Amino acid sequence: MVIAIAVTALGVMFVSKWASDTASRRTSLKRLLSTGDLCTNAAYPLTPSVLTQIQDLSGLMVATYTDSEGSEVLSIQAASSRFPSSMPPNRVTNLAKQGPGLQQIQLASEGNYNAIFLSIPESSSVKRSRFLVLLENALDSQATSVQAFVLPLATGIFASLAIALVAAMVANRIGSRIESLDAHVRSIADGTFRLETPQGPVDAIHSLHQSVNTMSVQLERSMGQIVKAERTRLINLMASGLSHELRNRLTGARLAIQTCQSTGDFEEGLPIALKQMQLAEETIQRLLTISTTKTDRSEPALSAMQIVDAVVQLTRPIAMHQNVDFEISPQPSDGTSSHEFDCDRVSVGRGASVVSALINLVLNAIEAAGPGGKVCFLMQKVLIGDIPMLRWTVIDDGQGPTQSVADSMFEPFFTTKREGVGLGLAMSKQVAEGQQGTLSWERRDSTTRFMMDVRPISWE
Repeated sequence: MVIAIAVTALGVMFVSKWASDTASRRTSLKRLLSTGDLCTNAAYPLTPSVLTQIQDLSGLMVATYTDSEGSEVLSIQAASSRFPSSMPPNRVTNLAKQGPGLQQIQLASEGNYNAIFLSIPESSSVKRSRFLVLLENALDSQATSVQAFVLPLATGIFASLAIALVAAMVANRIGSRIESLDAHVRSIADGTFRLETPQGPVDAIHSLHQSVNTMSVQLERSMGQIVKAERTRLINLMASGLSHELRNRLTGARLAIQTCQSTGDFEEGLPIALKQMQLAEETIQRLLTISTTKTDRSEPALSAMQIVDAVVQLTRPIAMHQNVDFEISPQPSDGTSSHEFDCDRVSVGRGASVVSALINLVLNAIEAAGPGGKVCFLMQKVLIGDIPMLRWTVIDDGQGPTQSVADSMFEPFFTTKREGVGLGLAMSKQVAEGQQGTLSWERRDSTTRFMMDVRPISWE
């Protein structure tokens, strides 16, 4: 703002100075020429008394230069002693030859003058050179120029300041209204849907503010509809998930009971059926607490061998029913680094949760492998940094997930199954992270591998 005012003031000053100088020169020339025409065309002789009257009326210094008969030296006849004495007659001759235009002459001892030199016609038959010289003190002309310059300059500066002040007031008023509108929009973006009364005159900003209020009302209504629809969707997903998980557990229990009926071995089949029902109950509890990260500290620890036995016992019948080759390998067969350890002496916290998470991984692998496919379940000890971890790997030879879903597999409620709910991998990952571990996957050698790492609470 200050720079704009300064530039405007300088521009006004330069333009005013140029205009005043131009007007001053034109005024001086017109004044000198008018007085010169009056003198040269006068019917009366230009005597000293006449020249004095002309000088008093015009404010100019007037003199005539005439050469003596037969002489090249001019004699001066001035109106008064104010006429510059340093104006020699021979210089008048040279200046007169330049024509009747306005000339700037400088006299060393007496200053600068605006001057015109006019030839005076003579009626006498005697040929003599006679010139009329009109002088105007440059200081007088400069004073007139300054007067003509100062007024427009002052007017321009004051006008610029007034315009700048008005512009600042208008900009401040508009800026405050825009800031208020910006704060309103940001509050809507943050989820606070409120109405604000537009301030100021009815203009484009006022109309925009009303449009924002309308948008806020519509967004609040839309958000309510979205929340309601999302709540309904989540209820449906939870119901679908519960039914899906219950069906898986009850299918295992039914298969165990059918095996008992066909073989008559109730001592082995009935405990499996009861365990499947117990897992169904635990699955329902975890589904209802999927959004929490709290750990059930009352859940007992299990040894690594107990976890493997439970997973195999509860998933093998389903693999057999699906005609899937289910292989349990205590050590990796692909050269992955491992360390020997006593499975019975490795204690893992939240044992039932770990069993349920691994069952989810194995059941997913059985489903992915399909009839005639193969699933391998192995356990190993690995070092991640300097920390010993227990790793379970579930391998299947199915087609595996597509790249488009690879980044979203572990998100809650994400699934590609028609009857799935998308909570199995999410819960398994939550269990692994609750044991200071991780759940990851990779595609290798036409197989899909899910690796679940947990940190045991003890190795002895």
